[in-house]
Amino acid sequence: MALQAKRCDIFTDVSGMMTGDPRIVERARYLKEVSYDEVVNMAHEGAKVIHPRAVQVAQQGHLPLTIRSTWDAVDEMGTLISDHSLGIQHYRSVTGVAHQTGLTQFKVSTQAHTSQEIFKLLADNHLSVDFININLDGIVFNLTEKEAQKAIDLFTQANIEATYTEHCAKVSIIGAGIMGTPGITAKMVQALAQNRVKILQTTDSYTTIWVLVHEDQLVAAVNALHDSFLVEA
Repeated sequence: MALQAKRCDIFTDVSGMMTGDPRIVERARYLKEVSYDEVVNMAHEGAKVIHPRAVQVAQQGHLPLTIRSTWDAVDEMGTLISDHSLGIQHYRSVTGVAHQTGLTQFKVSTQAHTSQEIFKLLADNHLSVDFININLDGIVFNLTEKEAQKAIDLFTQANIEATYTEHCAKVSIIGAGIMGTPGITAKMVQALAQNRVKILQTTDSYTTIWVLVHEDQLVAAVNALHDSFLVEA
């Protein structure tokens, strides 16, 4: 923005952003264009092509970004990132599938301790929780496996009833057109059920739907969702 540039090309070792991680997604393909919001959400959910802060800075200045390979021909333009999410909604609901591994799911009872007390205990000990569900009987959330043991110790010392499931993975579908498109969640659940993937937890936002699965089912889950939403029949 300070240079008043009209565009920014980012040269890397890949030819652009893909619909999924090609190391585990068998039919991942390159994207010609994505919106700023989609890229930021994909980066936050595990895609590693570009840092989300770089995209946010470009978005503030409406500066188009292009991710392309250093080794590609000049006319191979890679993936364009720009401020056109409204147009994208018209031709696709889901842009990509992302994932994070190494998570531990906690289910904490609120019969003897309130949700406020539990979250304060975690915050006071610098533990940042993710993927939160709150119901009448308790709260469900996730921590990285690195932080999980600290939380277990805290709950034991405070006599807080909690159970946990280790070796979990979060799988996300991301797209500017998710909100307002009927049947996305139903299609997601069906794809996972057909591949015998157990859903441990789910939640959604304007552009993202998340599911938590056992880590040993990650490959099946990611490919099932990618094929269901991003591979043409």
